[in-house]
Amino acid sequence: MKPRKPHSTNNNASRSSPIITWILVALLLLHLLLTSDLPSKIREVIWDKGASEHFSDKHNPPQDLMMKDYELAKQQSYGFFQDISEASWKRLQQIARKHKPHMHPDNPLKLADTTERQETTPSSHETNYEPDFPCQFEQRVGRNSHGDGPKWVCDPHRITNNYRRQRNGSDNKCLVYSIGSNGDFQFETELQQLLGPGVCEIHIFAMEDYSKEMKEWSKKHYVADLHFHQWGPTIAAAAAEENKTGKGMGNVSKDHKYRSIANIVQSLGHSKREQIDIFMIDCESCEWDAFEEWLDPATMPRLEQILIGRSPPSKVLPFFDTLRAKGYVAFHKEPNIQHSQGNFIQYGFLKLAPSFFQNGN
Repeated sequence: MKPRKPHSTNNNASRSSPIITWILVALLLLHLLLTSDLPSKIREVIWDKGASEHFSDKHNPPQDLMMKDYELAKQQSYGFFQDISEASWKRLQQIARKHKPHMHPDNPLKLADTTERQETTPSSHETNYEPDFPCQFEQRVGRNSHGDGPKWVCDPHRITNNYRRQRNGSDNKCLVYSIGSNGDFQFETELQQLLGPGVCEIHIFAMEDYSKEMKEWSKKHYVADLHFHQWGPTIAAAAAEENKTGKGMGNVSKDHKYRSIANIVQSLGHSKREQIDIFMIDCESCEWDAFEEWLDPATMPRLEQILIGRSPPSKVLPFFDTLRAKGYVAFHKEPNIQHSQGNFIQYGFLKLAPSFFQNGN
């Protein structure tokens, strides 16, 4: 019997070397995948291939496709929303179109279902005019966002972004009108700080003379572009009579001048501006007499956001109906429970294009 040959060590090594090689290659590939931008490059190749197969226009890159997806929201918001997809925007359209402004459409002033509450203002607020449009990044501005005085502003960062995007060498800053500050400038100051330096010019109007307080406030808080005017807003027909007799809304000094909102806009050189970005008005019910004039596109820039308080129910039906007819949606509603026990409501409105409310658009 012949003795068996011993196993060759060299043969075993030669058989195992390909396995070791493949293991090393696999580890190297794994390292590349984890430490390099290779996965993103692969995704780009796959996307480019898919885009070329599914779109006949080879000169239409993915970035342009994304911009087209945002175009509907951009057009119907006058450029305010530039990053909302068409599908999301159409969902917002559906919500707004289905919204009913009254619990009792045939009798909005019914106020409540129980007789003992029918004549109370809070009941009217509870049964009419809920918000019909959400602003995802709205912020409460003023007094560190607490207490009575701050206002809800729809997505203020968009005002800053749109100003920087659309400036194109123009010296025009965004515009803010604040009517009825009563000598308290915290909303305007915090708004300016939020929007950033040099973005907006803010005009403040009041019936009393707060020019001295305005100077001291600006110096103390290091703010610029806050401009105070002792002008009382009213309807144009009443302005001349009130200036002649010295009688008007509130207790005013002899030097006080009443002006219509359109006249104020003209006096400040803003007649040719496309829009006033924020229009805040709280002037002891003067808004209920003058609103048709400051919503007139023939004499006024577009008011992009309107921040306003709602008062007695019998006065607000024409106001709210006119706002909706002019293309405004309500993005916020807040009762003042600190001082008025719910009798006073703050609203925020946003201007949208007529096509937003039309079926098929």
